[in-house]
Amino acid sequence: DDEEDDDDEDDVQDEASDDETTDGEEEESDGKGKKKRTASKKKKQKKSKASFPVSTTIRYDAELVRDLISRLFEINSVGQPDVRAAAVVAAYKMGQAVLDRTVYLAARLDVAERQLKAAKKQSSGGGGDKVESLQHQVDSLKRTLADLEEVIDGVMINGIFVHRYRDSSEYIRSASLDALSVMTLQRPDIFLRDKYLKYFGWMMSDKEEVVRLSAISGLLAPFAAVQKAAASSDVAELKAAERIDLSLMQHVVAKFMARLADGVIDVSVRVQETSMALLLCLLREGFLDDVEEDEIWSQINRRAVAKNTSPAVRRDALYFVLEQLEAFDEGEEDSDEEGEATAARRRRSREAASATESSDRRVAQRLDAVASWCAVLLTDGEISVDHIKVELSDYLVHSLRAMPEHRSLVTTWSAMLRAIGDDNLALTSHGNAAGDRVDVAKQRVLVRMLAAAVKAEVGSVADPSIFEEHVDPEVISAEMAILGEDEVSKATGKGQKKGST
Repeated sequence: DDEEDDDDEDDVQDEASDDETTDGEEEESDGKGKKKRTASKKKKQKKSKASFPVSTTIRYDAELVRDLISRLFEINSVGQPDVRAAAVVAAYKMGQAVLDRTVYLAARLDVAERQLKAAKKQSSGGGGDKVESLQHQVDSLKRTLADLEEVIDGVMINGIFVHRYRDSSEYIRSASLDALSVMTLQRPDIFLRDKYLKYFGWMMSDKEEVVRLSAISGLLAPFAAVQKAAASSDVAELKAAERIDLSLMQHVVAKFMARLADGVIDVSVRVQETSMALLLCLLREGFLDDVEEDEIWSQINRRAVAKNTSPAVRRDALYFVLEQLEAFDEGEEDSDEEGEATAARRRRSREAASATESSDRRVAQRLDAVASWCAVLLTDGEISVDHIKVELSDYLVHSLRAMPEHRSLVTTWSAMLRAIGDDNLALTSHGNAAGDRVDVAKQRVLVRMLAAAVKAEVGSVADPSIFEEHVDPEVISAEMAILGEDEVSKATGKGQKKGST
């Protein structure tokens, strides 16, 4: 560490060296002395070109930035929305650049403080030129850092943001929230606090789609940054993620939980997608462990089979459901009693080329859990089993096919047939028997899922028109038998036509 500090010290000293002057040097009268003085002057000029004085230049930049942002602040309330928007966006961009500078200065300050500590140890607690120079450098960096942070808090936030986040223009409101989101990732030690996160919560109820989307995206950004860093090897991303403490969002999530849940049924599909992604992150990070309102859970879960939404929402909603099912708990097949040897044999068995009995059983159990959940949902209320919308289970198949880790659930035909043949009792989310009516519905869901999975798999490698050209008349007859009497006449003509083909 001492060697590293010495290397860093050279950089810090180079920046501080120009603060020292040699105006007090005496000039010698003879030619030799004049030559020495000239050489010293050239040396100083060369060093001036190589570096800039931190103690003056950085402080001058802070004053310049404050002046520029203050001028933008003067015109950020003009009547013309386009001019106002340009001034606000420009101010936010400058503020983000200032925050980037504060991150750099904070890193330099950390290095300088470590060097100062090491220098004091070497000098046995005494002074000296080296300690004095480093102390001057630390004080200068602290003052500059404080000046820049004051520009952000005083001019940027209190002078511009607190007025523009509720501007009459929805695009300025959206730009304000987007800027706050970026600043939250730049300096989470300052902005990842309830003091600023509350603005995202408030604006989730805005009447304009673009503002609601920016508000929810602002809450999602820290989770997305941490997830991205976990899958990346980039050092900068990893260091940035280390500064993000997600637990600091616990209070704002609890306060606005109801509004977050309403986001999945927003009139805007884009808002639905972002809300669903955020709720999935919250569930996986344990933020929803204390949520006991069944209506909130049910409202989110239903989106897995909703018609009026996008495939992305249905996929993430199904992920949300799977996180709640015990059959999808990792390692549930390897119990503690089995021991390491048995668990190792099972892992090798799952990795074998040929499908084994245990792997089929595991897939069948997971399919049964999904079908049970769907059957309970479809039979909610006084609806007859013959009139449940079993076709909604097709969405489950499409979502599972879009999940790389769960795609095998709807492509392992032996396991799908086994799930149907086992005819297990349908269970509720609490593990209780759901009843005979749900048992019947679950079997119909499993059969429908098998049919949808086959159709999707064939359709991925063949022309989908094959299903229109080759239809078994017996299948049409079976489908008509299930339909109500008011639909039989309509289906008969269509079925006979397809059957003859």
